[in-house]
Amino acid sequence: MLAGIPFFPDLVAGPIVRGPDLLPQLKVRRNPRRLDMSRAVYLVFAGLFKTRGMSGAPSGR
Repeated sequence: MLAGIPFFPDLVAGPIVRGPDLLPQLKVRRNPRRLDMSRAVYLVFAGLFKTRGMSGAPSGR
């Protein structure tokens, strides 16, 4: 696994989040069975648009 890290730096590097921003989110108890379907669908299609729509993939280049 360590041999592959130099080739995939994005897998180990993530956004830097400060403690005051992250810790309050961890304190909130959430129901893992509750699913916000509209938000999930929005996030999936927003991700698809960002990866396919903005990358120039549909243009055939």
